[in-house]
Amino acid sequence: MGEENIHLVSLGKAEFSYGVIFGYYQGDNKEKQIHYTVDIAFVPQGSHYLLTLSKDKVYYNNEGADLISEQFSEAVGKSLFPLELEVSRQMELISLLNTYKIEERWKQQRAFLKKYYIGKIAEKVFSLMDEAYSHSAHIRQIIKKNLFFDLYFFPAIYREVKEEVRFNIYPFIPPITYTLNERKTDKSRSGKIRVSLKGNCTDTRSWASIENKDRIFIPARQQELIGSLDLQYKLDESSGLLYSLIGSLSVGISKKEKRKIEVEIYKLNRQVTKMETITSRFADT
Repeated sequence: MGEENIHLVSLGKAEFSYGVIFGYYQGDNKEKQIHYTVDIAFVPQGSHYLLTLSKDKVYYNNEGADLISEQFSEAVGKSLFPLELEVSRQMELISLLNTYKIEERWKQQRAFLKKYYIGKIAEKVFSLMDEAYSHSAHIRQIIKKNLFFDLYFFPAIYREVKEEVRFNIYPFIPPITYTLNERKTDKSRSGKIRVSLKGNCTDTRSWASIENKDRIFIPARQQELIGSLDLQYKLDESSGLLYSLIGSLSVGISKKEKRKIEVEIYKLNRQVTKMETITSRFADT
């Protein structure tokens, strides 16, 4: 199949669930693992699709959020879901449809959280999220900083990408830059479309800047960063949608001084039960 473009095809109203696992490593040491499920509903709308995306509870090392920071982070993020989006047949984000609902959910969640979380750090987070949830453009930036979203809607799945790509593998700092140097497509024995993507880290920041989570760009002066991108996708032949993904993203300066995320996303064979249907004005189209 070579490097052909792929489109979503023959997809009517449909609902899917995915299991998502991220394993976080420092060197060879696995620091933590998180997993959750995502429910996605598609509704055809002309040449585009309307999509609702919901996210279930996040588990840390197979347990619910335990640390206060984990609980706070999960609670703050709840306002974002469910998302209602318009996407192209190459899974490119066109528009965010439920900005007002997200803003209202945040206002309610904020009032609730302020009863339980106090102090300078909490107030800083509240201030940042007030700004983040205040405008559709800001909300779109939040969405694009979500690693699942980065991977599920990665343009290179569906077409050749020549420009640099960025992934948010560190919280609270600008994403890490990679350059793709290989995109291969073929079919598996079971008929799935396989898309193999490989690349190298080409970020020009210093390792200290990234480890310290500096938001200001500090160039590397001595040792260039090394790292890789290796993503192995399988897509349903009938629809072009994600069936599974395994892979990894890494950045560092040596095998010992390296951060890596191992990724696994897989389609679940279960009925979607927790979906909030997409806005009623689109539901019967």
